[in-house]
Amino acid sequence: MFKIEEKDNVYFVIPTAETLINNFNRFEVPYDSNWEIYKLFGYEPQDFAKYIISTFNATVIVQYEFPWMKFYFKKYIDAENFKNELEKRAS
Repeated sequence: MFKIEEKDNVYFVIPTAETLINNFNRFEVPYDSNWEIYKLFGYEPQDFAKYIISTFNATVIVQYEFPWMKFYFKKYIDAENFKNELEKRAS
């Protein structure tokens, strides 16, 4: 359902291609795959950011352009713990 990708020595948890294909609505544009993650937690984006910072040591960057927020983990174990929580909620 989700996977961990490493880029520039940080780790991102993202939906797999299969998850995106199964959930992507081509009529909803622009599409932010983060919504696949937010909806599993039932939080508004700001509350979600607070949660993953405090629980999983995430770094959250709020941007003034789409996709508005991105988050990553400096340690693989934190990304893995977050991914495990996501998959538990998704099943």
